[in-house]
Amino acid sequence: MTQRREGSDGPMFVKDLWENQRWNLPTLRELFSQREIDAICSIPVPILNEEDSWSWHHTKDGLYSVKSAYNFLIEEETRKKATSSECNVDFNWKHIWHACIPPKIKLFAWRCVREGLTVMSRLLARGLSVDQRCPMCGEDEENTAYPILFCPAVSSIWRYSVLRLDTKAFAANEFREWCNRVYGKIKEKKWWDIFWCLAWGIWLKRNSWVFDRAAKSEEDTIHKAMCLVGEFEAVNASGEGEIHEQKDRSKWKVPSAGLYKLNSDVAFQESRMGIGGILRDEEGDVVVTYCSTMYGNFDVAVGEAVAMRSSLITAMEAGFRNLILETDISACSII
Repeated sequence: MTQRREGSDGPMFVKDLWENQRWNLPTLRELFSQREIDAICSIPVPILNEEDSWSWHHTKDGLYSVKSAYNFLIEEETRKKATSSECNVDFNWKHIWHACIPPKIKLFAWRCVREGLTVMSRLLARGLSVDQRCPMCGEDEENTAYPILFCPAVSSIWRYSVLRLDTKAFAANEFREWCNRVYGKIKEKKWWDIFWCLAWGIWLKRNSWVFDRAAKSEEDTIHKAMCLVGEFEAVNASGEGEIHEQKDRSKWKVPSAGLYKLNSDVAFQESRMGIGGILRDEEGDVVVTYCSTMYGNFDVAVGEAVAMRSSLITAMEAGFRNLILETDISACSII
């Protein structure tokens, strides 16, 4: 910006530069260059005589919301990758959500494709002081794809598994790009069920080394992945799977415009109870998640109520209102 001329008694505030709801061109010409005047005149003069206030550019009403900030960051990230990567090629999410694998592995697969795992390169990008090399081999930068697909410490798992997979045969820079390339060659649903369970086992192997310095064997990882696939199929095929089949018949639906849907659930194991919730907007995008563990013996209905209450508190503390609550017991309400 051009500096004010020495000895000038010109205006001190921006409001002094307009007159009768228009920019005062004679005053502007005394203070600024023509290029600066053109830029200033492109700014609309306020119609009402009100005090200045903060306004969020990414919503129609100018009010900040977590959803708008989330969407803005996602759009920015997508825009940066669009010119240099095939990662933005449309991904068929049905490959994950319709897979015959446990829900926790579906969520893991979704995080992989969305580059949402807490790998070293991601932590470094967030400002943490970490070594971005793969903690298992120390040879290359750890992004989402490397520790699961390309690390030398896990390559034998893919080769010796029933998939007999050479992950490096499908060249790709990012996980989504790699999956799209393989989907173009392999369509068998059972193959992908095994793939995701193996990927989940490899991620657990990586975390076991990072946090506990415990090395899990390749045989153990493969064995547990195959057992996971078989056991989940058996449960769904038996009488115990009737609950899952009943859930599948009632497909999840997005909430109406302006509303958010909060789904909560509970799981029991011996004297522990796991609770969790997930909040989605009208587009079906996840905006808030919650999970926790409680100890004690609880009735199922009580557990569902506790999960709903804790998830609701988390959502409201994050600033969300107009919520639809939905649980497995089909008790819905609007706040």
